[in-house]
Amino acid sequence: MAPPAAKPPGNPPPAGNPTATPHTATVANVPVDTRHWIAGARVTSATHAPTATFTDHSPIDGAPLAEIARGTAAEARAAVAA
Repeated sequence: MAPPAAKPPGNPPPAGNPTATPHTATVANVPVDTRHWIAGARVTSATHAPTATFTDHSPIDGAPLAEIARGTAAEARAAVAA
């Protein structure tokens, strides 16, 4: 069975998926939050620039899987302090 097609970055979630958010990717039919996990909470990147995310690729075939939050020094400091 082929893996599900990756959603193009920047597109809104499908209308038929009420639990999807701009910070969610579906991997192997499991919704995964793509934000940082710091001190027991989901955190978006400190910057909202176009470089605030990066494309995560499948190690199997290199296909793009999701846009993941790119950490900055602010997130690194918060994670270390947690």
